[in-house]
Amino acid sequence: MARVMPTDSFLPGESDKRQERQKDALSLPRASKTKLARARDFRKAPTDAERQVWEILRNRQVLRLKFRRQKVIYGFIADFYCAEHALVIEVDGPIHEAEDHARADLERTRAFERAGIQVLRIRNEDIGRETLEALIHDAIRPSGPPSPGFGRGG
Repeated sequence: MARVMPTDSFLPGESDKRQERQKDALSLPRASKTKLARARDFRKAPTDAERQVWEILRNRQVLRLKFRRQKVIYGFIADFYCAEHALVIEVDGPIHEAEDHARADLERTRAFERAGIQVLRIRNEDIGRETLEALIHDAIRPSGPPSPGFGRGG
């Protein structure tokens, strides 16, 4: 089933960008049953770092955002995904420093970005509630100037 993207826009040209991302996303691979089973296995046996991040993100504890863990997106498994803001969080342990893993991480990140999904990477040793909240807040903060009525009462 194709994902319907909103056509209303707050910034000039934003709906055009969304349409381009949607076209690019349609050319990305879809999830296979094998990939879905693998993601399920990953959810059942998370790394210590993934368990820490999930304890922070679950139940809308960070900025009231809904996250899913080990979500299959366009044929890739994202550690954590917030659909509302098209945001992926990847937890990088020592294994991600190996050349083959780094190459696979780059490929996955590029695929997500082609689909309009922003990717945040956090190393195991940097995991903490304040760090995650700050990273997520910065990632979802609007990039344009505030509207004229921003911050005014009334």
